[in-house]
Amino acid sequence: MDARIHGRGAGSRLPDGYSIHYYVNGDHAPLEYTPEAAMRQLESSRTWNKPSSNMRALLDGYDRGRGIGLFLDEWASGTASQSGPGSQRRLWQQSTMRSAVAAGLGLNIFNRQADKLYMCNIAQMVNVLQSVLLTDGPEGKNCVRTTTYYAFMLFKAHRGKTAVRWKAAQ
Repeated sequence: MDARIHGRGAGSRLPDGYSIHYYVNGDHAPLEYTPEAAMRQLESSRTWNKPSSNMRALLDGYDRGRGIGLFLDEWASGTASQSGPGSQRRLWQQSTMRSAVAAGLGLNIFNRQADKLYMCNIAQMVNVLQSVLLTDGPEGKNCVRTTTYYAFMLFKAHRGKTAVRWKAAQ
């Protein structure tokens, strides 16, 4: 986890926002499937609740009016990075169905944390770390949508800043 403070400007003692980067997993090869590796990757998505809840509580201790925004401006759940096909890519990550399920789990958690988080961004859009697009070729003319792209498309209807509460079965 990495964190940054964004200032409100001259005269203010409080920041406008606090940003965190949060990555989970990354210790197994994407195409070497084992049930244990899949469960480790998917279970690790649950940990995304902790940093936003803990940071929100800390910020609210200084600013009860919630004027300080909390930004999860980089997140990803993935597999071990690899050298990609072609010499133009130094880091590359294979997209799998586990990537899509992990993205869906993360997006669901972020929806439930909408009262705490001002903004959430996936770490990379193209070619690296659970990206939504993969390109290839000298000018990147060949482009494919990844499994994570489709997870984002399924959640598109749920964008916005409204937290939906649910109660677990007793």
